[in-house]
Amino acid sequence: MIRRTLLTMLLLCLLIGEAAANMASPEIFGSKGAAPLVSRQLDVMSETLHIRAFGKLDSAAVHASYRISVPPGVEGSLPLLFVAMDIHDAMRVLYDGRPVALEALNTADFAGFLDPVKGREEEVVVDFWGGNGGWVYRVKDLQAFTLDITPGEHTVDVYYTASPWIDRGDWIQESSIRYSLSPARHWKSFGPLEVIVDVPEADGLFRSSLKAPMEGSLPGRAVWRFTEIPADHIAIAFTPSVDATARLLMGLSPFGLALIAGGVLLLLHIRWMHRFRANGNVGHSMPLIVGVLLAPLGFLLAFLFSYDLIDMAIGPDAGRFHGYTFLYLGLYPIITPLYGLGCWLLDRFWKRRYAEEAVETTV
Repeated sequence: MIRRTLLTMLLLCLLIGEAAANMASPEIFGSKGAAPLVSRQLDVMSETLHIRAFGKLDSAAVHASYRISVPPGVEGSLPLLFVAMDIHDAMRVLYDGRPVALEALNTADFAGFLDPVKGREEEVVVDFWGGNGGWVYRVKDLQAFTLDITPGEHTVDVYYTASPWIDRGDWIQESSIRYSLSPARHWKSFGPLEVIVDVPEADGLFRSSLKAPMEGSLPGRAVWRFTEIPADHIAIAFTPSVDATARLLMGLSPFGLALIAGGVLLLLHIRWMHRFRANGNVGHSMPLIVGVLLAPLGFLLAFLFSYDLIDMAIGPDAGRFHGYTFLYLGLYPIITPLYGLGCWLLDRFWKRRYAEEAVETTV
């Protein structure tokens, strides 16, 4: 009976996303630890989250410690679940300082809490509190362990190495370590929360999604303390620095660089057309025709290759995620007639002008 009663359990949601390096999303998903979901019968007295980052947030050692309270009259074996998606190294769970062995998931132990997803045998819905909340997970991502609980206060410690989320949506990619607090909104009680972050010195900008720390700063050690949930998610992010050339090119933008290239092409084209008419040619202008075809194309190609130029200036930290930029070539049939009309009017003016000057000279 105790086993069934306490099966409304602690869920240590260590959400580890899969890499998604494709055109659909500029993000490569990393680890996403989460606060545990705890039975309404258990109190979470306090939580301490310690994130120790390495390098430029290349990875981070995460230690989440929960102090829980078991009410009188509740004792026995408590099967627990946690989600461990795409874990890259061994994870450790300690209960009152003693290692807890992970077990193969036996869905029979959690009947009533795991509902199959219709048409997808490899997935289940994890239900909480009579179906008032739930998530869909792959069966292979669910792992179980059992605690022998007794009344009183206990600690549950989770250790794992988090991989970073990589946001390539801007010119410079941003690395971040994330942790979700939203499950804590379902706790029976929320005790003090302490967040400790250690990051090494690096050439770039560190920031957090939290307010200013109570102690220290980033880089270095920063400490936050809360008596209520500060946000649904915590993120520690790092954006590398780039040199002055890269900053200049980013400031100009591909459109600005294309305007510079287009301006040069326009001046060269005008000079060519002018020289053709100034030399007394009165027939069809080959410079007009060739320039009208090539100058707009050169402008568009300069725009497209400016992305690669800026990425090269930034170096290995470039986001390099710009979408289907080649589609801008579809503007060629629109730009070319407009450009051609302007050039034709200018060529027509020069043709008449130099023809009149030739007549006056003859007379």
